Amino acid sequence: MAGRALAASLLTAALFGLGVSSAAVAQTHEQLRVAVDWRRVSDADVERCGLERLRAGTIERLVDEGHAVVDAIDERGIRVAVASSPRGLRLQVASGEIMRDEMLSIDESCDATFVLDVITRIAELVAEVGRARPPPPAQPAPTPDARVPADAGAEPPERSALQGSLDLTARINASPDLSLGGGLGLRARLPAGWELGGRVELTGTGDLGVTILEGFLGPAVAYQPALPGAGAYLELGPVLHLASSDVRSVSELDAAGAAGLQISIGHLVAHLLLYARLRRFEHRVGETTAFDGGSFGIIVRVGAQLSGS
Repeated sequence: MAGRALAASLLTAALFGLGVSSAAVAQTHEQLRVAVDWRRVSDADVERCGLERLRAGTIERLVDEGHAVVDAIDERGIRVAVASSPRGLRLQVASGEIMRDEMLSIDESCDATFVLDVITRIAELVAEVGRARPPPPAQPAPTPDARVPADAGAEPPERSALQGSLDLTARINASPDLSLGGGLGLRARLPAGWELGGRVELTGTGDLGVTILEGFLGPAVAYQPALPGAGAYLELGPVLHLASSDVRSVSELDAAGAAGLQISIGHLVAHLLLYARLRRFEHRVGETTAFDGGSFGIIVRVGAQLSGS
């Protein structure tokens, strides 16, 4: 009984020390679950051949080879029974209907070498039985749930979203004269890539004592199928032209339209447009032209969107 008590203590220590090792085993193949029964090993054999090292050594070998040593197994587990016999030690390894039965003779001078031979043979028989088992039954392919609509995984349609932007604007007239300013745009993104909105803008310039201000207010439409990206842009609306100097002040109403490219990337929005206007305004101081509005030109805008696209 002393031999069995010592073997049980060694088993407990081995299981505790090998817990981390078993968790680190690579899961590249099915892990075998192995239960080992030592109850029929006699105390006499344990004491005569030093078999108190057999239990811990067997567990260590099986764990190192990627197996899980457990107390109970299922139908695909492997049972190992080690029993004393008048002819030596009998090893029985079985899983389902697959079985290996082998007798190892014990010499009178059995020593540590015999223990290593038993450990090695147990590991070899476990591997043989593991390879001889039939493959696990194939899992049936999951059938689609009839209650789930066929288009449940489809992306929801693009929803309308209100988007505002503030920008810096440069108008380069054909004369060429340059006016600078800024504007506020507001647009709703509609399905299929369309955008509909409006714009208010104020630009100005000054030369030779003449100050020119022009205000624009009008609707805008764009077609930009993908965000972020580029698309077509169009705007049309009235222009209020204001000019003032020490001599006189002028207020005129005009109309202008612009078309070109819109670029929207995150919080950045930019326009590169060609524009045309109905009337051409020219302001002169003596023989010198202070400002020539021209009939057409280029608009360049760079701004920030109030939320990313």
